[in-house]
Amino acid sequence: MKSYIGLFWNVDDTMEYRRFPLADELVKQKGSNYIISPISHSQLWNDEIKAKCNSDKDYDYYSRGRVNYNAVKKIFEIDMDSCLHNDDLFLFVVRKVFKLNDKPTIIIPVINAEEMEIYYET
Repeated sequence: MKSYIGLFWNVDDTMEYRRFPLADELVKQKGSNYIISPISHSQLWNDEIKAKCNSDKDYDYYSRGRVNYNAVKKIFEIDMDSCLHNDDLFLFVVRKVFKLNDKPTIIIPVINAEEMEIYYET
């Protein structure tokens, strides 16, 4: 079963997301420790999710996260706002949607979401 990387939000207890297949050729690329979403939270929110949710809020209003693949450790990392870290039901949905249930995965609670965005977008 193919797994996915991507971005997600918890919008009023509904997971909004966009996922991208983890292609084998991406995993084999040299010089890249992480395989991440090809678009940012802000771009995806403004291009798709905001209208879908009929929201007037900015992308960083709702709790959010991302699923990345650490190509060095061969493990998926779920980076998400710390307020979602202990939400077992939401985490179950993330694992199911991104098809991570049988894959090695670590959860990384993020205290400062702005730092997460800067880290992955630079």
